[in-house]
Amino acid sequence: DRWKLLCSICGVPYGACIQ
Repeated sequence: DRWKLLCSICGVPYGACIQ
């Protein structure tokens, strides 16, 4: 998912980043 890509940039598990 694109969410995983976005959070991959943050360097944190996907979910925590979008929060």
